[in-house]
Amino acid sequence: MSAAPWTEAEIAILREKFASDSAAALCALLPGRTEDAIKARATKLDLRRNRNWTAAEEQMIRRHYPRGGSAAVAPLIPHRTRQQIAVHANSIGVFRSRVA
Repeated sequence: MSAAPWTEAEIAILREKFASDSAAALCALLPGRTEDAIKARATKLDLRRNRNWTAAEEQMIRRHYPRGGSAAVAPLIPHRTRQQIAVHANSIGVFRSRVA
């Protein structure tokens, strides 16, 4: 069973929102499209996520990551995964505090 062809309206939404919106938000905007289908179409359209970290995101990491790790930061930066947060925290020299 093949999926319905993508409409111009769906493609326009994907082009506008893919770089900034989460997968869950895109699924809500594109009912009937799975996360895998959205990623596949975005790849075909050569769309990329916004990979740059803002100063505000880094400030949240510096403030909350040492005590709570990525679980504490993820709700504050919902379009980033916990893994992305952990990797970026380490890359900017922010680590979990060790309790003695």
